[in-house]
Amino acid sequence: MLSIYETRWVIAICIATSLLIAFMYLKLMDCFAVPLAYITILVIQVALVLMGYYAYAYSKSSSNSGSSSSEWSMWIAATCWIFAGLFYLMIACNWKSLRISIAVVETAAEFFSDTKRIVLIPLIYFGVWVGVFIAWIYGVAGVASISDTGVVAISIPPTF
Repeated sequence: MLSIYETRWVIAICIATSLLIAFMYLKLMDCFAVPLAYITILVIQVALVLMGYYAYAYSKSSSNSGSSSSEWSMWIAATCWIFAGLFYLMIACNWKSLRISIAVVETAAEFFSDTKRIVLIPLIYFGVWVGVFIAWIYGVAGVASISDTGVVAISIPPTF
């Protein structure tokens, strides 16, 4: 308890900082939810194509040694390019559904941004579990105080 008292300002600063970061996150999520959704789609497509290219380049550079890694690299390149093509086809065929899902993400981001009390839920959860932890420690100390030998086997309660 003395250690908690001595570090009270650090704990308070950490709580204030986490609140500030949470509010910043909510605001940034409201501003950048739609661009990030489109950027994510683009990054996945580019990553599949580039992984295929690098696997193909590796297979060409290691084909001189005649190892089986050259053949495996060609299979990896082909697989990556097939997945990139399938991903592109899925995006092209489901563009309307994709736009609807991004609109849902934007709506959810606006809801979270407008609902500031969402930030308080983790603090309340933290407070409840600090209370549970203190009650558990109190129970362990009580059990330890009734032992004849002074040796206590402490078991950690399961978390859910």
